[in-house]
Amino acid sequence: MLICSAVWAATVAVVTLIPPRFESSTILLVDTAAMKATAARYTSVEDVVSAFGLPKVANQAAVLRTVPAIAEAAATKLTADLPADQLALLPTTEVAGLVEWLRESAILITAEAGKDDADLIHITAKAGGPELASAVSTSYAESYMSMMRAAVARSREQALALQRGRVAEVGDELTALDDQLRTFIQNNGSISIEEDANRAATRISDLQTALDDARIAFSTHSATLETLESELDGLDLASLAERVGSSVESEITATQEQLTTAELSLEQYYSKYPELRADPSGSPQVMKLVNDVKAMRSRLDGLSAQYVREVMATGGVDLGSDSDGRAYVLNLRQQIAQQRVAKRASEARVAAINSRLAAFERSRSQFSSQSVSLTQIQRGRDLANTRLKTEIDRLGQLQVDEPTEFIKRIQSALAPDEQAFPNVKLFVLAGLFLGLLLGGGAAFGWSAIDSSVYGEEDLAQFGVPVFGNLPDLTRVVKKLVGRTSTVDVGGRVVSSRLVVMHAPQAAESAIIRKYAIGLAARTPRGGTILFTSADMGAGKTTLTANVGAALSLAGYRTLVIDADIFRPGQSETLGLTPRSSLDVETGAFGQGGGVEQFGGILQLLFGLKLRARIPSDGEAQAAQAAVHLARFYGQHFDYVLVDAPPTAASSIAAGIGRYAHTRVLVVGAGKTHTDLVRMSLAELQSMGSAATEIAINRMDMSEPTAVRSAYQQAQAYYGGAQME
Repeated sequence: MLICSAVWAATVAVVTLIPPRFESSTILLVDTAAMKATAARYTSVEDVVSAFGLPKVANQAAVLRTVPAIAEAAATKLTADLPADQLALLPTTEVAGLVEWLRESAILITAEAGKDDADLIHITAKAGGPELASAVSTSYAESYMSMMRAAVARSREQALALQRGRVAEVGDELTALDDQLRTFIQNNGSISIEEDANRAATRISDLQTALDDARIAFSTHSATLETLESELDGLDLASLAERVGSSVESEITATQEQLTTAELSLEQYYSKYPELRADPSGSPQVMKLVNDVKAMRSRLDGLSAQYVREVMATGGVDLGSDSDGRAYVLNLRQQIAQQRVAKRASEARVAAINSRLAAFERSRSQFSSQSVSLTQIQRGRDLANTRLKTEIDRLGQLQVDEPTEFIKRIQSALAPDEQAFPNVKLFVLAGLFLGLLLGGGAAFGWSAIDSSVYGEEDLAQFGVPVFGNLPDLTRVVKKLVGRTSTVDVGGRVVSSRLVVMHAPQAAESAIIRKYAIGLAARTPRGGTILFTSADMGAGKTTLTANVGAALSLAGYRTLVIDADIFRPGQSETLGLTPRSSLDVETGAFGQGGGVEQFGGILQLLFGLKLRARIPSDGEAQAAQAAVHLARFYGQHFDYVLVDAPPTAASSIAAGIGRYAHTRVLVVGAGKTHTDLVRMSLAELQSMGSAATEIAINRMDMSEPTAVRSAYQQAQAYYGGAQME
């Protein structure tokens, strides 16, 4: 009662001493569609609101908070317009001091998305008087709107000046081209552009494009071939057959050279007689060349296919019974052979096109150099004329444009009738409630002694080593996935608390991985690790699943057996399906069932669960089945993890423990009492399956302990979830 009264009295005193504070708000409507349209019209400079962020309402709210010029304009307006009685309520009348006051404490900016591209910005002022709060909010809003209008006007003038410069620049270029054309005609006369010159220039342009494509193809095939050959050279195989050289390669080379020669001859005929390109039947020589080219291309395709087949027939490797690896290497060799053929074909095509270009360049030299020069001048003049028209049109649009008012005030700041802080009634009631709470808590603390386990010192009396101090996963799960209880990992729906799988960079995952590797070091290969707990809610099932996932990610073939026939938690945690259920009475899986293998990066993780038709009658059978499975699968897996029910509720853990190599008792930090720990250890000891170690789970990492320091180091190193 004394504590309650003291807290209540202190609250009343604080409320009395705190000066009142009033709040008043101005609401601005931001037409974001109009803002974006204005920015689009002035793309010739930086943004229309370059000094004020991008045209988004959230950016405008940030502008109001951070740009000093807005606060300076508002402070200047306040000192000039406020009456003397309101000036007296200001913390200072100096502009610099008022700017700091406005930005640090007097102004609160909030933004909210509205409808149909119309968003709202609330400018709330906090001051010692109702009229002052209204004046501060109004001045701040007017300063912001004025600066936005000035920014838009400046941007418009800059855009106009830049556009005028562009029009003048293109006009000067067009004038220079006109002068060059007149001079050319005076010196050379009027020259018509021969049809052959146009045709040659067009053909050269096409060939240059084709040459670029061929060079790109050659570079692509060369890079791909180099990558594939590096991958093949890096294979660690006992024996790697050397590819036997094929005579087909020389035939491919010879055929390619013949094809290049024939194509060059054909192009020379086409250059001399252009009409034969559409219909070569008018010349027997040309017709024969056309048929020869088709035949050689067909033969080249056949030789390429034969080359690939021969390479595959002589370049395989012998991997014994590893058919998957053999298929992989054979496929890799096939890709290498194909890329070599493609590379040679691309190289030959580059050479052929270069030869054609040289031929056309020689033919083009026959045309008048004056004709080519005139063509270039005329084309440049046409392009400049088009650009000038475009720039003049844009200048005209800017000159007639009037900036749109995209920020409007829809609610003016009014003088409030009541103070916003402190709320006397609320403070008095809160003080009374806090006093009762503290008084009751103190009374309860003195009347009871908490015997829960919080750290290793609480377990020292039992003489069992503590190898795991594992964090509570609630905070990281809430931070990453919110209130979602499951996540999809590689097509499998698992518990969101399985952080090792879906949040490997979290500090919590790093600590669990470190514990899992240590646990593996303390257990022989093929050994069984039993997980049990003294009571429910210690996080045993989640810890077992996370340790299994961590071991599989570390490269160990790991099997998780859910031996809890009463509450099979791994069905939800690991997402085990009914097909992995084994009947403890028959010792068999259902039809089509068996050990369930995970996929993706967890392909080394497997799981199964035990089930009993009448769980209360099947504890002994469940223990025997788990022991039999652990012994059998221990020959095929690096580690077998058994998730057994709590010792306080079932004897299954004690029945399995005597055959397990490592027996872990999971204790919930701040939950499991030392009396329960003592009882669990005694029960396991009486059955010949004494616990080999204890893991303290769900520890609160906000307490200043050595464990928390280690957790913070893991956060800094792995970039895990941040502490609050």
